[in-house]
Formats: sequence, C-alpha cells, structure tokens
Amino acid sequence: MWSRPLALLVCAWLTCAAGRSAGEEISLCADVWCPYNCRVGAARPGFAVEIAQKVFAGSGLRVTYHTLNWARCIEEARAGRFAGIIGAIPSDAPGFTFPAQPIGISRDGYAVRRGDPFQANDMHALDGRVLGTTSFYSFGGTIGSYIAAHARDSGRIEFVSGEDALRKNLAKLLARRVDVVLDDENVLGNAAAELGLNDRVTILRGPDADPVFIAFSPTLANRQALAARLDAGIIRLRRSGELATILAFYHRRNGS
Repeated sequence: MWSRPLALLVCAWLTCAAGRSAGEEISLCADVWCPYNCRVGAARPGFAVEIAQKVFAGSGLRVTYHTLNWARCIEEARAGRFAGIIGAIPSDAPGFTFPAQPIGISRDGYAVRRGDPFQANDMHALDGRVLGTTSFYSFGGTIGSYIAAHARDSGRIEFVSGEDALRKNLAKLLARRVDVVLDDENVLGNAAAELGLNDRVTILRGPDADPVFIAFSPTLANRQALAARLDAGIIRLRRSGELATILAFYHRRNGS
C-alpha cells in the first residue's frame, strides 16, 4: 500500500473524544477498509479492530471505533482528538509511533473491468489508462513511484476522497470514467463481493506489499507504552492461536 492501508485512533489514559473518563476507553478511527476495519455497527468490525479489542481488553480498556475519511483521521489523531490510526504505513503518518508488530500485510490490488487484459506487474500497462485511487493513501514500490511522478496529471490518475472512496472508484470503473482502480487486494475483493461485482470486475494482485500498523498519535505521553502493549498482545494472540482464528473468519468471508 500501501497505506492507508488502516487507521486506528486511540484515546488511552486520556479523556477521549467520545467523552469517556481517562483509562476507560480507547477510541479507534479509520475510513472503511474492510476486512481490516469494516463499517461501524457491522456484526464483525474487521480483524484489526478485533485484534485491538482483544489486546486492550486485557488491561480493562474498552475499544470503540469510528469512521471518517483517511486524511481527516490522520489530522485529528495528530491533533490528539484520537489516539491512533488503523492500517497505516510510516509514510502515512510521520511522527506517529509505530509498534514493531504489524496488524497485517497489505498487498497492492488492481480492479479492472472483466475481460481487460491489464497486467498488474507491468507499470507500462498503465500507459493510456486512467488510474483511480483514494486521496492521501500512501503506496510503496513501483506504483508509489508512478503516483508520485503523475499525481498532478488527471489524464493518468484521478483521486477520490471521503469515507466511501472505494465504492465511488468502482462506480467510476464501471462507468468507464477510470480504467483501473488501485487499493489493497483484500479490500478490493471484499468490496466487489459486497457490491455484487464479481462477474463484472477482475481483481489482480500487484507486485508490491507493505506491513500495515496501528500507529499512535504523537500527542500521547504514553504512546510508547501503548505500542509495546499492542506488540505483546499480538504476539500472545499469535501463540495462542486466537489470531489465526480471527484471520480465518475474514479469509472465509472473502472466499479466499
């Protein structure tokens, strides 16, 4: 990614934006990036949210989760209104504290209309095509370099913002306003299944992948302690098998 990415915003041991007293609540925020973090109120909120809930519940902290667009999420976390962001890579949020343990690996994915011969491992395949993606997402590797070189060329790249940016991009793809949609491979697959587009679009795996993290706001005095607690919790979930159980549900949900 990528980044986004995933944005987890945490207000731990501080008075939270949601109005809870210090030490009771960790408030999470991100744009919808399912299966990492799904819509608020969904039966399963996304594996990144579930991981955070399990880890911090052991310390008596209740995790809540809110959605807003990615740029605003980072901005409000940086200002201390939330404590962190879900699904970030370091280039998304300079100055934030990143744990050592990622919450997942984000591999670039490309959605094209069914029958399009586009090759995701060849950036020359983008010549003559319009790429649609989300504003303020950060990508590494060859696609990151491509976006940096052509970000101001609307004949090559179109950016969409908002909480439903991916849905908007897929609608533009079907309307032939863009030719390729770039996002996380799993997120694209989840969205295509939810929208009933599996017979109309093809999801291709790109060559680049990045670990994504829950990153903590630079305003938090205890950000290093929260990162260490998250690291220890993820390791514990991995050793106990709980992490594999959580991830397996979302793999089945996506049909992978």
